[in-house]
Amino acid sequence: MEERVFRPGGLLLTDYAVSACGLKNGAKILDVGCGSGVTVEHLTNKYGFVCSGIDLSAAGIKQGLQRNPSLDIIEGDGCALPYDSLIFDAVLMECSLSLMYHPSEAIHEAYCVLKNGGFIIIHGLYFKELTDGQQKRLEACKQLKNGQRERADGECFSDTEIAARDECIIDGALVLDEVRTKLDELNFRLLVLEDRADDLREFMTKVIFEYGSLENFRKAILPEADSTCCYCKDIPKKNLSYFLLIAQKNGEKND
Repeated sequence: MEERVFRPGGLLLTDYAVSACGLKNGAKILDVGCGSGVTVEHLTNKYGFVCSGIDLSAAGIKQGLQRNPSLDIIEGDGCALPYDSLIFDAVLMECSLSLMYHPSEAIHEAYCVLKNGGFIIIHGLYFKELTDGQQKRLEACKQLKNGQRERADGECFSDTEIAARDECIIDGALVLDEVRTKLDELNFRLLVLEDRADDLREFMTKVIFEYGSLENFRKAILPEADSTCCYCKDIPKKNLSYFLLIAQKNGEKND
């Protein structure tokens, strides 16, 4: 395979997660935020899974299809999945949920397309603890979402928070307690929850080595992002870590 996956844990973490689910040859897998489809290709070739992928990046999809025209990957929105209900055995959101404009809706969409007993696999950046300022903005975000008040003059929220008023994300990282609450509401049973700080440290070392700085890496993967927005300043990076979560829809065994 000519391309690689550049995220904490890489394909080793993917292998670990799908193995923990006990998925069998022929299982139907959806990779939400598939990029150029490297994971889709890997899981198809290694395990015999029937894999599909979806990503908002037209360039990423084009790149993947040029590499392997047989890949079932399409341009589309993880918050509005164009698939029938109850058809997938597992949905992957690998380092992609925190990039979505409405993570709560993306989780709900995954629930809809999963079979009963199917698995959702999520890993990504999260804050182990929120600062007082972040906690206040999170509560304000919930109030906005619930229509309890209007946005005050001079109040600073991220683009994601303003657009979606989604409590699952703040300052570009997931709020793990809120993600778990959303999963509980949808009757997912938590199977695995692990802090993967070692994977993050190894990844950051590679980023610095290859890109020279985190800012250079950010510009390379998100060139359209606005680094001058006030919510991007003074983020408590020491509180950032990486997690793996696996949950099962309705808590039932898959056939």
